[in-house]
Amino acid sequence: MIKVIRERTFAEAYKKLANEFLEHGKDVAPRGMLTKELMQETFCIECPTYNLAYIEGRNFSLMYALVESLLITLHENKLEFYTFFNENMKNYSDDGKVFYGAYGYRISDSLNDCINKLKKDMDTRQAVMNIYKLDDLKADTKDTPCTIAIQFTIREQKLNMHVYMRSNDLIWGTPYDVFVFTNLQMVVANTLGIKVGEYYHTATSLHVYEQHFNLLEKVASSSAKPVYAENNCTLDEWRNVGNLYLNIVENKVNVDDVLSKEVIAANEMPYTMAILLECWYREIKNKEADNKANEAFNKIAILTVKAYPFLENFTKRWLKV
Repeated sequence: MIKVIRERTFAEAYKKLANEFLEHGKDVAPRGMLTKELMQETFCIECPTYNLAYIEGRNFSLMYALVESLLITLHENKLEFYTFFNENMKNYSDDGKVFYGAYGYRISDSLNDCINKLKKDMDTRQAVMNIYKLDDLKADTKDTPCTIAIQFTIREQKLNMHVYMRSNDLIWGTPYDVFVFTNLQMVVANTLGIKVGEYYHTATSLHVYEQHFNLLEKVASSSAKPVYAENNCTLDEWRNVGNLYLNIVENKVNVDDVLSKEVIAANEMPYTMAILLECWYREIKNKEADNKANEAFNKIAILTVKAYPFLENFTKRWLKV
């Protein structure tokens, strides 16, 4: 029987996984790059609403994680939507225009079908969406999908999710993947009108690259703080937030106009405000805004963080404007 690491929160599971690497990780070097690896590793998060881990000194871009969690529900693969908050993503595009392996481009059109299957038979075992395709075996690309498939099941009136990975980097990939997929789990559960169950994550190869060995030890010895970040959106509402983001990137929407018109629905507020404030923050920094603009930003940023405390540890830069 394959051992499953079972914890209440992602923070607890993440720290335990790091210690598992230090105790049992094996050296292996695919493409000549030394890694420590755990094979067929599975962990379970009992409360997926605790899908973030705050570790002092461990950089994690909540904004980029949020972008990926929006894009997985949209049929989009343009590079600009990924690089807006993470310039490094350009290194994984084959042509500098799109992503070959964009998850939303592959599965977003099937999400409603998956939800309908769950509605018709709450005991179904067929609510599965494949991300990795047979054609990927032949593709010459920098962006081969790391995720094989995702599956939803409803048991005891709660929506469980199981994600299957062919390859997963514990430092670069896992925290972002967990945030993206658990947000999708919550969105689907909200659409179905049921509660969220457990989240399972299986990686054939869970690994850490040599340049992150020191960071691995830091995570293993850290006091990782569980962060509660519930998503109350339905699929349609979450896609609305995603489309707002796309319009911002393409300069079809002015951030100031959206904020001033107060068109943000209450259940979309934390993440919508996070995107808007981050865009506003970058605009202020880039243009070296005057004191009046800085004061206006500070006022809204302080109110937002006060209303949604989970944002604080990931947006401290806002409060230094």
